[in-house]
Amino acid sequence: MTNRAGHDGTDFETGVRNYLANVAGIEVRREPKHGAKDQGDLHAIVHHDLVAIECKRVERVTPKLLASYKLQATVEAHNAGAKYGVLVMWRKGKGFRWDASPAGQRAKSFGENVVWLTVESLLMMSGATGSIDIEEHVAETWVSMDLADAALLMRDWDVYELGE
Repeated sequence: MTNRAGHDGTDFETGVRNYLANVAGIEVRREPKHGAKDQGDLHAIVHHDLVAIECKRVERVTPKLLASYKLQATVEAHNAGAKYGVLVMWRKGKGFRWDASPAGQRAKSFGENVVWLTVESLLMMSGATGSIDIEEHVAETWVSMDLADAALLMRDWDVYELGE
């Protein structure tokens, strides 16, 4: 007997990895499970920092479940020694597979899946440098954006020419 939910989750993780690697051009690798000290599903190097990415493909998300996933992303980033963690969640109807191929993408809307992260993490992900004075409660507030927008922020623009 196969675990369909597990396969769908693995397909989604693979899709996120492929999307970020191909669209943002960042180094992304799958992480093995570490039991009680899990370290996220994916690790990425974003603006020279290690980022732990937790991927979730679920049909229905309650506020309580979303809160538990945010906590999981935070704890697993800490376990990995990452600068910060992000949560990538499947948005129904937006595809859970993404492959670059000569025929095009399997799921053209894949970039419309949602990324959750704290304001502080958003600033780091966007490559903000220097000292930014921000209240702690604001820094720890979670915000969301499309995966496509997050990929643009993760991209190391120094290695790309404008107008590409």
